[in-house]
Amino acid sequence: MTLTLRELSKYSDEEKRKSYKFECEWRQCKFLSGNDRKYFEHVDTHSENLEVNSDDTFVCEWDLCDFVTESRDELIGHVHFHGYHTMLKVHGASLSLLANLPRCNLDSRMRNSIGNRPMTYICDWDSCHERFNKAMYFFYHVKNHLIDAYPQGRKSGYRGEKVMCRWSNCKIGYNALTTMKIHIRAHTTEREVACFCCGTMFRERLKYLDHCARQVDVSYRKYQCLQCGKFCTTDRLLKNHMDTHYKEYECTLCPIGFSSKAALSTHIMRRHFQVRNYKCQQCDYRAFTKADLMVHTLSHNARKLYRCDEFGCNVAFKTETSLKKHISWHYNLPTPLYECHLCSNKYAQSFHLSKHYLFDHKLERQPGYRTYRYKIDSDGIHRLAWYVEKKTQDCVKPSIEQLEAQSTMKHKSASNPPVEKSKPSKSTYAALKGVPQVECIKSIGVDEFLVELKLIEEPKDESEKTGQEEQSK
Repeated sequence: MTLTLRELSKYSDEEKRKSYKFECEWRQCKFLSGNDRKYFEHVDTHSENLEVNSDDTFVCEWDLCDFVTESRDELIGHVHFHGYHTMLKVHGASLSLLANLPRCNLDSRMRNSIGNRPMTYICDWDSCHERFNKAMYFFYHVKNHLIDAYPQGRKSGYRGEKVMCRWSNCKIGYNALTTMKIHIRAHTTEREVACFCCGTMFRERLKYLDHCARQVDVSYRKYQCLQCGKFCTTDRLLKNHMDTHYKEYECTLCPIGFSSKAALSTHIMRRHFQVRNYKCQQCDYRAFTKADLMVHTLSHNARKLYRCDEFGCNVAFKTETSLKKHISWHYNLPTPLYECHLCSNKYAQSFHLSKHYLFDHKLERQPGYRTYRYKIDSDGIHRLAWYVEKKTQDCVKPSIEQLEAQSTMKHKSASNPPVEKSKPSKSTYAALKGVPQVECIKSIGVDEFLVELKLIEEPKDESEKTGQEEQSK
């Protein structure tokens, strides 16, 4: 990469976004326009003029899309999002041209896949509750709320006073309007840029640069982590990777550490308190996040969303992951192989290896994790993550030049150098026996909670249970 975001500042926002024209991909329409308004007006005409099929359904005819619905309003919102997605991809292509970014090497046949996302948007700003079926209209509507929330004619609060976000169940505030616009994207799902090759969308331009940099061939990566041996393309990506080795915030209920309070808070609420605030409308399943719920709803959709485009093959799948595995079969790509590090038994799926560990070796999972975690080893075979990480750390022997380069990196301030905490052993948590019961939870900051727990020992037999019941009476 020859340019950075700072060096891109000499280009106008118009040049960053529109080095290419918008192209309509409906039935190979090939309509081109450099004007946003004209392009969206043209795209909307396709969905509004589409005739219903004999089975009372509407089929999206956008290239590489198999979306089918019985509602015209849902089709209009879906096709409109294709236009919005194309606008983001043009932005990504413009950045790649100006910054000379390495090309994405992921499957380009997924570039128009926008998933089974809901096409009804509800504004939760200050009890507005207005509904939209077109994404761009919804995003513009929310931005007007943000502008009205700040003092008239100003882009920041008075004397450093924060302006609070008025979205439902959100208590975060920012002084600058630009920072608040970035924050509100977490609520509205608005994105800044998308990869023109694979179609992945990103909230910030910097994330798109990282997306391209991470796919550079290993032989061209010159920054190596001295703790695990991983190579990175840029110095900043290496610093971000090194943050994963510094677990300053440790969970008191299991030996897992995190690099931020927000990650620790999410772990406690998800794993230990089993918070599930999003319920499926079709079954009793509850999810921790909205994204998890959207992934679950795909299991209820009987329609085939992803179809193989290879010549002579008409196989369809419900998920993108299944389609990618199928495509690897077309090109004779090696399938993932999972091996037991204890007895060298090999399996084609991680599920079978997990059963092997659980029933044959009686191997317990890492505390705090619900499943076994696997990682690619140096020979291309998947093994237990902790086993691979430990072996890699033992094998990495940094040179003198690498040690000198590592010492110059300002990962932590010189006055407060990082103190590497020793990983707690399993015996450290041996005393935590029983069922944790929450006595009280108090919010003391953003993504920070004060939790008081009480461990209740489980009775060993029925006689002990009855004894406790009599004592309680």
